Amino acid sequence: MNTSRINYPLPLLGQRIVTWLIIGVLAWFALRTGIRGLRYFVNFPVGERIPWLLLPHIGTGFIALVVGPWQFWAALRKRYLRLHRWMGRVYVINVAISSFIGLYLAAIHPNIHFRMGIGTLAVGWIVTGTLAYLTIRRGLVQEHREWMILNYVLTWAFVTFRVGNTYMRGLGYDPGEALVFVWLCWVPQLLLTGLLLRLSRSQLPIRPQPSSTQRHVVSP
Repeated sequence: MNTSRINYPLPLLGQRIVTWLIIGVLAWFALRTGIRGLRYFVNFPVGERIPWLLLPHIGTGFIALVVGPWQFWAALRKRYLRLHRWMGRVYVINVAISSFIGLYLAAIHPNIHFRMGIGTLAVGWIVTGTLAYLTIRRGLVQEHREWMILNYVLTWAFVTFRVGNTYMRGLGYDPGEALVFVWLCWVPQLLLTGLLLRLSRSQLPIRPQPSSTQRHVVSP
């Protein structure tokens, strides 16, 4: 009987542990923030009008937040490619719904700073999601991965906006001053992620590009 065990090299094992931890932390924060967002409707003051579009906006954004981290788990993607593709479809559909609703809500908001910050965020969310979908349809896996990372950074703005806005108001800033987080919740993170992706791309070995007849088209 073969009693040998598979021993992973220490760097690879460490990388896997870090990946699992990051995915777990992202999923936990996403779940926690999404539940708090949905509680907004439960605790809404009686007699006041609830903007009805907020519920599908928060709900679909919540689903994208929770599904997103698992799309970056390489082991899941390699072993269960069909599941990865279906989760990708769920993610993209929910991002599309939430982003278009967010764009509309930003357009009707009375505060000009909120309209500009959240409106620009919604446009970026739509553009990066569309490019992520189009690149995987063309079989450009690396480009698809990069656009998905950028898109999830914008999805994560749900969390950073809620945390930052609540923290500033807890320090005594009025709601208008706390709205600075309509920019801080996504602009620095997006710029930093774009820079890191550019540096990472510059370190990759140069590979010959496949011709149009050889390029493998991947179903999303």
